[in-house]
Amino acid sequence: MLFQFAIYESKLSYPTLCKIRNDFDNDDEKASLFMETLNDDPIMLDALRQDITRYNKTEPGKVEWHESIVLLECPSPAQCEDVTNKLNDIDRDFSIEQKFSPHSALILLSAPVLRTMMLHAIVIYFAPLPHDCIQCLCQILSSSKTIRKLCIIYYSIGDKGVISLSQAIVQNCNSTLSRLDLSHNPLITSACAEALCELILATDRIWGIDLRVTMMSSESVLLLLQALSANKSVRRLMLDVKHKKTFTETYTEYHPMMERLVFAEYYSYDYL
Repeated sequence: MLFQFAIYESKLSYPTLCKIRNDFDNDDEKASLFMETLNDDPIMLDALRQDITRYNKTEPGKVEWHESIVLLECPSPAQCEDVTNKLNDIDRDFSIEQKFSPHSALILLSAPVLRTMMLHAIVIYFAPLPHDCIQCLCQILSSSKTIRKLCIIYYSIGDKGVISLSQAIVQNCNSTLSRLDLSHNPLITSACAEALCELILATDRIWGIDLRVTMMSSESVLLLLQALSANKSVRRLMLDVKHKKTFTETYTEYHPMMERLVFAEYYSYDYL
């Protein structure tokens, strides 16, 4: 009952679901297992919702091929298989952009060809990525010597995913990643601040990071700023405009680091 209520009430947030769970019978083993899964990675709730929606959808999604990029929107598993087969014939810098369907994202990201081809960029948005998808991304990042841009935006990743990705990037000494966009992900909180700081301190390739529209606290932002001041390789860090006060109260508005910061509004078009 709790599972069906959570899945089909699309406006029900994870914190609200936790409150409702407390009113249920604590001896309900299935409900407890379900909540344990969500507690481990809250993004699973949106991932399950989207996969069920895609499963009930009969018409195929969209797949558009261009010279240097393939665009996928709500692709079916069969369409993803077809895309991965065609990627085997690509011998130039190429990018992949996907919208919706976590299950299809898993089929795509687990394809061996993504670890060997000249992949330039991966862009994923409105596709909540469960941990198995994140692990596939980590494997790609750990082996790739060509990826320069990674965008996982708009309700697609949470703290657990950010921690795993940050570690994978740090561990790849041959990483070519220069742009990391994690904006518009409200499930990113202060819990992953330490991993992001370690990433900022360790990288000598990434020049731009976008963390707008997340739920990171002012204290976490201060930790990021301390890491930024220690590593001048990162030339642009984008944060919510609400954090500008935190910066000016700590460093003053005329601090040299201000040139490397962008405090942007929610709908700002100033991208990396």
